[in-house]
Amino acid sequence: MKDTVLVIEVKPNSAQNKIVRIQDGSYKVYLKAPAMEGRANHALIKYLSDILQCSSSKIQLVKGSKIRIKKIKIEEESETVIRLLNNAIR
Repeated sequence: MKDTVLVIEVKPNSAQNKIVRIQDGSYKVYLKAPAMEGRANHALIKYLSDILQCSSSKIQLVKGSKIRIKKIKIEEESETVIRLLNNAIR
C-alpha cells in the first residue's frame, strides 16, 4: 500500500468543522479548535480520521506544526483518500 501526502490549509477557531476544496485542487479545513498548544493539530488529525474512516494513528503531521499550511501523510491509497475527502465536502 502506498501512502498519500496532502498539503492542507487549516483555519482554526472556526464556527464549525468542515472541509472545502480550493481552486488549485488543494483542501482547506476549518476547525473549531483553537491554535494553541497543538489543539488544532490534534483536532485536524481526529477530523481527518473520522472522514477517512481510519485510525488516527494512520495519519501523521509531517510538516507545519506551528503554521496553517500542513503536510499530512496518510497510510492509505490516494484514490480512496481523495474520494472520501470529496464526499465530505459540503
